[in-house]
Parts: sequence; structure tokens; C-alpha cells
Amino acid sequence: MSYFLKCLLFIFLITECNLLYSQKLDNTINQNINSFKLLSLEKDTVFFSFKKNYTIFCAFSVYCSSCINELNMMEQNLKKWDSLYSINIIGFVNASDNSDFQKIVRFSKKHIYTFPLYIDIKGELVTFLMSLENVKKDGNFRIFGSLYECMRPQLFVFDKSGNLIFQKRGFVNGDELIIQDVFIKNR
Repeated sequence: MSYFLKCLLFIFLITECNLLYSQKLDNTINQNINSFKLLSLEKDTVFFSFKKNYTIFCAFSVYCSSCINELNMMEQNLKKWDSLYSINIIGFVNASDNSDFQKIVRFSKKHIYTFPLYIDIKGELVTFLMSLENVKKDGNFRIFGSLYECMRPQLFVFDKSGNLIFQKRGFVNGDELIIQDVFIKNR
């Protein structure tokens, strides 16, 4: 085989291997980017993926009055928003041990919501949020123990494809109008 053909074959093989590797890597990223595990209050592991037009993740704490006000506001608007925009609301807390879990269960019995409350016990949701390029990280996350956690209350709105389209921290009366405007602008 001539030197020219050997070089051509070598370039072809490198190009093909590189292309195959990058396609495999891209498929792996796409499969994993929109799914993670959360723990339900019944101690079931729930694999989450984006199915509705919009998904709201609300980071809360059982001791935070602003968090409870935000959860209450979302409960008041859930039926209207879901019928108009097809939304899913997920309340979540970071918890690392059983005592935290029991506090959250007691909280859920006192505050009845029609949307689920989950526990990000392994930090998979927060790791997913931290991996997003357009998430505002400064002042919105901290390291607690060995895991990152969200500062609370904090709200993240995603579209059906898993793209972050809105993020806010804190709660003030009237936030529901801002959130509804996000749905309208991203239709």
C-alpha cells in the first residue's frame, strides 16, 4: 500500500472514531440531562423527566415563611395554570438524614398541597441545576456538608425540553403574575 493511501486511511479512521465517540457522548448527555431521582414522602424513589409544557421546581424549607408563602401561592394558581399552560409543580427540599425526612413528612401533613413534595436526598436535582449554563449560581447555592443545596425559596421554570427559562429567589406578593408572564412569553 502506498504511503498516500496509508495516510488517507489513517485520517479516515481517526475522523470516524472521533465522530462515533462524539455521537455516543452527545447521546449520553441527552439521555441523562432531563432525568434524575427524587425521594417521595412515602420513601419511594421517583425518576423525574419533563413531560408537561412547563415544570416549576420550588426549593423550600419547612422553617421558611417566605417558602411557605410561595408554596401557598403556587397551590392557589395550580389549577388555572395547568388548564391554560399545562404545568407541573414540584416542591423539593435538600435533606441528608432521617430526622430531616421526618420533619418534612410532618410539614406535609400540616400543609396540604395538590402538587408533590420531594426530597433531593442525594443532591441529584441540585447537581442537575448547577450543571446548567444559564442558571444563576452566585448567591443562589451553597455547599452544605458534601452536597450543594439551593438557597430558599428559589424557583426554577423549565420548558418541556428541559430548558431553564426562568429562575428567581425570594418571594413577594405578585410573583404569580411574573410567573404567568413567563408562561405567556414562552408559548
